[in-house]
Amino acid sequence: MRSSFRYEEIPKLMDLIRDIPEIAKEHPTVLFLIDGFGTRELGLRSLKRHLYRTVFPSSTPTFQYSFHSLKDPHQHGYLEWYARVEVYGEELIMEIPPWHVAYPESVEVDEKILKRRVFPFKPLSQMLYEMGLKACYYTPYPDSIFTRMTCKHAEIVGIKQLSEVFPLREADFSLIYWDGVDRILHKSFDNDAMTVERAMIKVFVKHLWKKMPEGSELIILSDHGLIKTTHKIKLPEVDGCVPVGGSRVAFYKDTTVDTVSKALKPQDKYVEICALSELFEGRISRRCYRMYGNVVVIADNNARFVYPFERQKSAELIGAHGGISREEMLVHVWCGKKRK
Repeated sequence: MRSSFRYEEIPKLMDLIRDIPEIAKEHPTVLFLIDGFGTRELGLRSLKRHLYRTVFPSSTPTFQYSFHSLKDPHQHGYLEWYARVEVYGEELIMEIPPWHVAYPESVEVDEKILKRRVFPFKPLSQMLYEMGLKACYYTPYPDSIFTRMTCKHAEIVGIKQLSEVFPLREADFSLIYWDGVDRILHKSFDNDAMTVERAMIKVFVKHLWKKMPEGSELIILSDHGLIKTTHKIKLPEVDGCVPVGGSRVAFYKDTTVDTVSKALKPQDKYVEICALSELFEGRISRRCYRMYGNVVVIADNNARFVYPFERQKSAELIGAHGGISREEMLVHVWCGKKRK
């Protein structure tokens, strides 16, 4: 299990991200984060391309928490979309982000109560601010509680399309987050829409490079890739525990690997099951066990998970991620410094 998902010979993306404060200190830096792009090509001859391995689970919320905290997943403890969150003395299943209750749906949680749970770390934006650096974050989700908690002291610019990034604001560090690729691949995987989206991104990057100030650096990266799924597994309750997690990795709490293995026995060829402690080295945050569980189920062979509480629309998505396949775990990074 360890050797199959860690890809030890490939550099860790988090090592690069932890260098961002020092890179931004040296010269203005623009980071373009393309959600779900994985190892797809852009054909950018002016930038150097490198191969990295992303965080595990290979999922957007996991990466976002790592990016903004500069911590590995087992250190910050936010491992996937669906998590167990205790509110009012009751354990709810919430989708994080956007921090909405997924089960039971009838419950509503006041935002004031959520704030200390959403991001209990010093965000990268505040680290930059304390270094005397100005940050600007461009995002399609400027008003979400997650954005507000992770972008402290940064200018937040809402964008519905990439063209709204221009004119570029003056900043020492600029983050441009775009999730168009991820949305297309989840819904229909490779199609004409994906072809056009990639072409538009290439045009955007060329214009971005042209408009960036001399002496600044451009970094383009992805948080994960996606895999096309052909088999669905409806996850059962085990020992009264409703599973949580994402489309390719799930967690059971207060049970055993053997018990979960027996419950999923007909699906042997589609899953790998192990203890949480087998996946991470060093001290594991108690938040991992509290919000997710001690037993991990990882999808294999193009399978995806469907949860007992999941909406039908979500369960019908084709593209998926969160697992340990090369398609999900490996990403390209393009870097280049604009010469004076």
